[in-house]
Order: sequence, then structure tokens, then C-alpha cells
Amino acid sequence: MIKTKGLRFSFSHQASPAIDQIDLDIKTGEAFVLLGPKGAGKTTLVQVLAGLLRGYQGQIQLGTQPLETADQGIYESLGLLSEGHYLRLSVFENLQYFKGFYQGPCRPIDELLDQLGLRSLRDQPAGQLSQGEARRLSLARALLHNPSILLLDQPGQGLEPDWVLQIERLLKTEKEAGKTLFFTADSIDFTAHLADQVGFMAGGKILAQGNILQLLKNRQENPLVLEWEEKGELREARFPLLGLDQNPEFQRLLALGPKALYTQNADLAQAYREFTGRPL
Repeated sequence: MIKTKGLRFSFSHQASPAIDQIDLDIKTGEAFVLLGPKGAGKTTLVQVLAGLLRGYQGQIQLGTQPLETADQGIYESLGLLSEGHYLRLSVFENLQYFKGFYQGPCRPIDELLDQLGLRSLRDQPAGQLSQGEARRLSLARALLHNPSILLLDQPGQGLEPDWVLQIERLLKTEKEAGKTLFFTADSIDFTAHLADQVGFMAGGKILAQGNILQLLKNRQENPLVLEWEEKGELREARFPLLGLDQNPEFQRLLALGPKALYTQNADLAQAYREFTGRPL
């Protein structure tokens, strides 16, 4: 669980706060996606939630603990996607080093390397990795100690195109295992398939948040896509958002237990523009 109330943080060299009046209520096992362009305050918010930036105002609760009074043990439950590796150490040595920070059991390093396509680079110095490879190593570090809360700043940034979908699937597996996910994006990457809640951030404030249906509730022309399996085949149907609760065919398919339920990505980008007055 991640919960904040009236969260505010200012840098000493800036006249206006970097983040202002942030209220979040993300339940255990939910995924929250924060959308906003560069400079919106997303990274600052992640750093405050992770305890990297102190001097904030307001309240933060991570799991059962208020961040203000938590001891170092809280970092056993947090997985932070952050930049920076020991460039002269190999991929394996980097993870082995960070493994030593945790008291609890960690995941087998080679298993993580397999999941993230880094096994062939196991002995390569981190300083020789491409941007996408370094990003995957950062994600391996965040997952290493099997944390219950994942704070992921732009997990899709710099990834090779063929890895975007694979990382999405990996994060979906983490969510299905009961992990709480908070991640940021400056595009619609991951949003449609992973998000229980979406937030629109601009100018340090979250100007709108809710599930996708709530954010698009007044957009009848934008369909909801429902995928289900029937007789071994994956099928899909599209429904207008308005009147879903009174649509008998939608209710019938919903009762079958759909494989996926999402709106079109372009619609969410347009909704961001309407709520914030800015392009995503």
C-alpha cells in the first residue's frame, strides 16, 4: 500500500514547489501509473516516496509504516528503479554487491539475468552496456530482494522495442503476485494493460486520477476493448463507455472472466490533454 496526504516538496533554489498537495491511495496489489511530460514532477515524487529526498511536508505511508518514523528496515520492502551502476564491476558483480544490503532472502541472480535477457552479459562490465541493457540491469536490482512495493521511474525509458512488451509482462507477473506498483511514464507505455489507477501530473500537481473508465467516462466515442477466450480461441469485442452498466452483452462477457479489459491508448493521451491543457 502507498498512501500520501498533502504531500509537498520544494527545492531551495526554486520559488514554487516541485510537487504540491499530492494525495495518493494505492491499495496492496494495485498498479498506479503516473503520466506526465518531462518536468512535471514525476521523478521528484518517486524520490520523495523512496526516502531519497527529505524535508517534505505532508504524510507518506508505505505498507503499514509512516515513512517519517520508519527505520532502515523499510527498504527491505521497497524496490526502486534508479540509475547508476558500478561501471567497472560486471553485471553479476553489481547485483552481488547490492544483494549484500538486504537481510532477507534474495532472488537467484542468474534467474533474474535470464528473465531480463542479461545472462550473455553476465561478466561484462556495466560501463559497456547499452542504454536499454543498463535499464534492464536497474530493473533487476529493483527486483533483487523480492520487495512488496515497486517504485519504478520510467521503466520503459531507453528499452529496445522488442523488450518493451517483455518488461510489461514481467511487471504484470509481479502485480499478480500481490506486489504494489507505482510507476511513471511520459507516454502511454504499459498503461492500458497494467493500470488499476492512472494519474495525470503537470506542474507538480496531480490534476486528475482514477481508473481508466472514470477518466474517460464522458467520452462515449472511445470504445472499451474486452478480450475473452472461447473454445480455445482469443476473441475481442468493443463497447461504448457510456451505458456499460446497462449493456447486457458486456455484462455477459464480463461474467465469463475476461483475459483483458482496456481502452485505446490514444484516448488516454487525449484525455490527458483535456484535463491538463497540455500535450503528453
